[in-house]
Amino acid sequence: MTEEKIRVALDAGHGGDDLGCHRPWFLLNEKDYNLCMCRQVHNMIIESGLPYEPILLRVADENMNHRERARKAIDTGCSLVLHYHVNAHKDRSDFHGGMMFTWPGNARTASMADVMCRSWPNPLWVKHRWAYEATDDPMPDDDWLQRPRTVMQHYPMDTVLFECGYMSNKADAEALQQPYVKDGIVLATLCALVDYWRILS
Repeated sequence: MTEEKIRVALDAGHGGDDLGCHRPWFLLNEKDYNLCMCRQVHNMIIESGLPYEPILLRVADENMNHRERARKAIDTGCSLVLHYHVNAHKDRSDFHGGMMFTWPGNARTASMADVMCRSWPNPLWVKHRWAYEATDDPMPDDDWLQRPRTVMQHYPMDTVLFECGYMSNKADAEALQQPYVKDGIVLATLCALVDYWRILS
């Protein structure tokens, strides 16, 4: 096992002209929330002393398509990509909680995502929902779901996509804006990174 740090790309979903989801009861557009989370995760990885070097794929409010982000991840030597998003649905009450997506058959990222699910902060934790494989249709009639494959398909390395919670659900939206919940998302990320390092070792 090499002693060199693993370069992990942090992808703040959307950006620039692409606002992502937004609701009047949520202070930030999704693009801004994602970037804030990635910056917080970036800083905490460095402070933690874990054997990772974090790379922000989007460092500001800029237009970057998935191919450009993937090219940056490749060019900077990243072997793992974590995508941060916030979900939304037209039904404000029934859909809530965090969701994680991985490529089918990838045991490393599947284990990471399961650790992430179990570590997710309590207001956004849903006990019956674990990590999903990134199929075109993760569950029947899920046309409302942002298709993770369209985000992940450009990345040749290990990749996990997080939907942190539902901005369209007012309870989720309130939780997502709480500092202790944001800290919980960061800590869940660190737990997953520890698991990934364990698997590689």
